[in-house]
Amino acid sequence: MTETVSSAHDTIVVGVDTSPESTAALRWAARLASHTGAKLLAVHAEGLLEEGAYVPHVDVEELIARTLAGEPLRASTSFLIEPGHPADTLLRVAERTGARHIVVGHRGVGSTAADIGSTAFAVVSRSRIPVTVVRTD
Repeated sequence: MTETVSSAHDTIVVGVDTSPESTAALRWAARLASHTGAKLLAVHAEGLLEEGAYVPHVDVEELIARTLAGEPLRASTSFLIEPGHPADTLLRVAERTGARHIVVGHRGVGSTAADIGSTAFAVVSRSRIPVTVVRTD
């Protein structure tokens, strides 16, 4: 299910997938949104592997509910699922919605020996708005 989100001035975009780093980023972004009064928009970039059923489809709504269960939230939370590369998708959605902040995990579901994953690196390198990279260690 994909929800439509109207343009908002105080929106925090957070990238979500099934990684522990994404879960930590979602919690961090939700707390920030609650403290600042911003809206929280969770974004999942659906790739070719999901579309082709090579990897399981992510139930983003359930993922958000499970991750934020028990969190004292005061923020409006919504989500989008869009096709594309994660970094491109996050940057496109942030620009389209007028977001003021992007939050990502330092790594996603892919494995890398680098200190920061390719999506986080690309978002930090290309974003015109502040980006927070959340670590789990």
